[in-house]
Amino acid sequence: MKTILLYGDSNTWGFNPDFTCREDMRFAREERWGGVLQAQLGAGWNVLEEGLGGRTTTLEDPAAPGRSGLSLLAPIVQSHQPMELLVFLLGTNDMKNTYRASEADIRRGMELLIQNALNPYWWDTRRPPKMLLISPTHIQDTGVHDFIDASSARKSRNLAAHYEQLAREYGCGFLDAATVTGPSAREGLHLDRAGHAALGKAAARVVREMLE
Repeated sequence: MKTILLYGDSNTWGFNPDFTCREDMRFAREERWGGVLQAQLGAGWNVLEEGLGGRTTTLEDPAAPGRSGLSLLAPIVQSHQPMELLVFLLGTNDMKNTYRASEADIRRGMELLIQNALNPYWWDTRRPPKMLLISPTHIQDTGVHDFIDASSARKSRNLAAHYEQLAREYGCGFLDAATVTGPSAREGLHLDRAGHAALGKAAARVVREMLE
């Protein structure tokens, strides 16, 4: 069984931007991009979802502790080892205007995640897994969220180039999610059902190229 760990935010958790009640706030497993990836890969693969709403690369939210991706990365990946692939899909929350982070700041945050995950002493086998870096979809300033503005949208359009360069430098796979899907047209931040399906299928193609 090949294990793949998805380390992300609310889009990996499966937040439904069109939810109307508590029961449909989260997409079902088979609708989330992780579930789509699992279905595409089929038997012999185990896709684990570690998504948390508000998770950033390295930034902490005083109002919601535990959102720094770096602070929780070690115990999470170590609890799920061994794994063939570690997938990062983070950076959207870093672009909130409350953090005032630049594209360079977000790139550095992602670089710290990769550098730490490459530490052989994090792994019982002393062999880090392969890694896939997915850059987020483009944020839309729809006015629904007061923490998203034109600056956030601009940063999201520029982030893929930074992530692609990081992937080359550290030998990671790369996928620009914005080339295959976008966020909800109404809400501008989270993937809808069609977006999850598109991302899951695109991720499956990249994963096969990396691992088969």
